[in-house]
Amino acid sequence: MGRSHAGIAASLPNAELVAIADTNKKTLEDVCGEMGVEGYASYQKMLDEEKLDAVIICTPDRHHREPAEAAAERGLHLLIEKPTARTVEDAQAIVACAKKNDVILMTAHLLRFDPSYVLAYNAIRAGEIGDIVHIYARRNDNVVDGRRLGGRTTLPFYCGVHDFDIMNWFTEERAERVSAVSTSRVMRDLGVYDSVFANFNFTGGIIASWESTWILPENIGHSDMLMEVAGTEGVVYIDAYTQGLNIITESNFRMPDTRYASPVHGRLLGALREQLIHFADCVTEGREPLITPAAALEAVRMGCAINRSLDEGGAWVSLAE
Repeated sequence: MGRSHAGIAASLPNAELVAIADTNKKTLEDVCGEMGVEGYASYQKMLDEEKLDAVIICTPDRHHREPAEAAAERGLHLLIEKPTARTVEDAQAIVACAKKNDVILMTAHLLRFDPSYVLAYNAIRAGEIGDIVHIYARRNDNVVDGRRLGGRTTLPFYCGVHDFDIMNWFTEERAERVSAVSTSRVMRDLGVYDSVFANFNFTGGIIASWESTWILPENIGHSDMLMEVAGTEGVVYIDAYTQGLNIITESNFRMPDTRYASPVHGRLLGALREQLIHFADCVTEGREPLITPAAALEAVRMGCAINRSLDEGGAWVSLAE
């Protein structure tokens, strides 16, 4: 994600990519060589030596807090890859630090820039399906991603925060409590769950169900993503798995990304680019981003509550805890 963010930032008309920090020496050399910018093995040194207006933080989610606070304390605006943090405590600390230093904080909840989800939101807000009754979402990934992550994160935080943020956006309500169940066979050696199913109750009476796994075969193409929003007068279906392009050869089948970061004539186009344009516009115009810090914090609460429910054997857990 860091490489994709850097490539898009370098091509924006109202921003200039200045420098990159990465602890992986080879990655740093490769990306800086490709982008033609300065590279630092230490983000602290980059923040101290470069003249910056904003930073994009693409570290693993468990390592968001320190660089975010360091940047905010220097008055730099923040775009943080989802989720804001792995714990509610860390997310709240980042939000508080950004507020204290009067900097813009935006968490990269990419689906808010996917046309399918935006058009669904517009239809829901226009009352086309009446009042929402229930939401069903799934986000199932392949075993290659699950193994690559090596137990360093969990399904609710790697996959779920996308759907949690959209549930909150569509309903304009808060999840009150959750119950979750899981199983582990394929990923048992990594100490993580293969699959997680969760049920939510929202403040206004809406119910929601979410499922996720990362053990599907490699040849599924990419993540299997679906959302259904049923209302009193209609229903919305979002199918983000079939992206309209399949390439089949004698030895291979692939489904290239046509929605989020698609290489087109030397540039990455799609929702990721639109997200970065929005962030740059917010910085240059001094306005609040579409994804507010409070909204992003709710997605963290939901992920943490699922993990607590799993630890407690599927008990109903309050998100106020």
